[in-house]
Amino acid sequence: MDYIVELLHGDKLTVSLPARLPNGRTFPLTVAGEDFTASWDRQTGLLVLLGKNGLERTIRVRSRHVGSDQTSATTPVAAEVWLGTTKGVRTLQATVSPDVPGQEQRRVAAGNREQVVRSQITGKVLEVLVHPGEAVAAGATLVIIEAMKMENRVFAVAGGTVLSVAVGDGDAVQTGKELLRITP
Repeated sequence: MDYIVELLHGDKLTVSLPARLPNGRTFPLTVAGEDFTASWDRQTGLLVLLGKNGLERTIRVRSRHVGSDQTSATTPVAAEVWLGTTKGVRTLQATVSPDVPGQEQRRVAAGNREQVVRSQITGKVLEVLVHPGEAVAAGATLVIIEAMKMENRVFAVAGGTVLSVAVGDGDAVQTGKELLRITP
């Protein structure tokens, strides 16, 4: 299946991989037109890519968070990856969506509408970090929600201006509750 991966800094990559990553077995992987034979070890978070030229690249995913939004086909992904001893640890933030015909036109149309940010969990709002009229960048922390004694941050998927805030510090929220709206 083909996916469009849009990195936080704006680069877009097309990634082709199986619908399910087989743990410990090889599978074909294509990134931006370059073909690899890959293997994934779920337990260690190790992804090994073997290129057609015989060059092997090892990527260790140290931590990852995959968000979900039932109102969109786009999935926010944040990961901390180790690219080898010389390159160190990098933080990766991106949005991933299936590559579907006509998707770019739908994305442009959606970009012209306001974004409704909803709670992905049930909990208590610890802190609202933005106010109406404030400009926010993609990836900015908007709200912190406490659930099961853990702080969960809600991030902006796209940049824009905060149109309205529907919750305040100390409010109880349910999954799907509107937190705020952002205009492009």
